[in-house]
Amino acid sequence: MGLIFATNVVRVMVMLLAQRYWPAAFDPLHGFGLTTIFYVVVFALWVAWVQLSDRAPQQAPQRTAVQPV
Repeated sequence: MGLIFATNVVRVMVMLLAQRYWPAAFDPLHGFGLTTIFYVVVFALWVAWVQLSDRAPQQAPQRTAVQPV
């Protein structure tokens, strides 16, 4: 969750700087460039989550009850 937050903060900062110093680039950055980067980060996190969940230990073997003698 922290990586998504950090990516979004950087995205907003870049858009603010673009609006201030390069207004003509604001709309393309907002509409396509930075949004695409944000989606790529979210997709990469999803892929990592799927890969890590595949490696998770399977269900623990069941213990057998001790039979009284």
